Order: sequence, then structure tokens, then C-alpha cells
Amino acid sequence: MIKKFLLLSLALVVFNFNSAQAQNSKIYNLDAAINTALANNQEIKIAAMDIDKARFAVKEAFGYALPSVDVSASFSHYITKPKMPFIDFEALLNNYSYAVLLKEKLVDTNTFENAMLPMGSKLQSFSQANNYEAKAQVSQILFNSAV
Repeated sequence: MIKKFLLLSLALVVFNFNSAQAQNSKIYNLDAAINTALANNQEIKIAAMDIDKARFAVKEAFGYALPSVDVSASFSHYITKPKMPFIDFEALLNNYSYAVLLKEKLVDTNTFENAMLPMGSKLQSFSQANNYEAKAQVSQILFNSAV
């Protein structure tokens, strides 16, 4: 009885194994086998990626050879223009002119003393209220060893 049970169990296991293999097995002809091998070969996939990498490296090198164009623009506006102290040229020119006139004896000393202006500085602005700037720059690499 035990022998029959073991024999029956063994027959069921073999039958299940054969049916499982039959479900997973495929029939290949030569062309299908070659195509499946090529599609699943990792070395071929890596070689294809290396070819793509080389193609993009050529495009990158070609991009270095092309000219580049840079364009920029800016605008600034001062609500109140900045001022800084600077020499008072009006007083300087006035005093020097009267000193020359006194030296040449064209004016008297009293007129000279009354005409003198105090020396100092004035706040002056050296900037414009609105500033515009536009730039266009074209550059070309003449030699690049990568290209």
C-alpha cells in the first residue's frame, strides 16, 4: 500500500513538472532564436549605448565650433540723483580772475576783497536720471583641440 502511494505521488510530481515545462516552453526557429538572443544580449545593448554616447560627443564638439551670441540690456532710474561734494569751481575761477586783475592793477584792493567768494565745496551730481545700456557680443573659438 505504501509502495502504491509513493508510486502514485511520484507519477503526479513528474506529470506536474512536465506540464509546467510544457506551459513555459516556446518553439523557436533559427530567425526567432537569433532575434531573441540579440534583443536580450547585454553586450549589444551596451555597445548601442556607446554608439549613442559617441554620437552625442560629436554633436557637443560641433557645438563648441559654432559662434556664440550673447545679448543683454539694462535700465536704471534714479528717483533722486546721488550727489557728492566737489570743488566749487565758480568760487575758484572768480577768486583767481580777481587775483589776476589785482596783479595787473585793473582793480583796487577794496574791490578785490569784496569780490572774493569763500572757498569750499558744492554738492554735484555726476549721474543721469535714466541710464540705458544694451550689449550684443558675438564670439568664435578659432582653435579647440576637442573639435
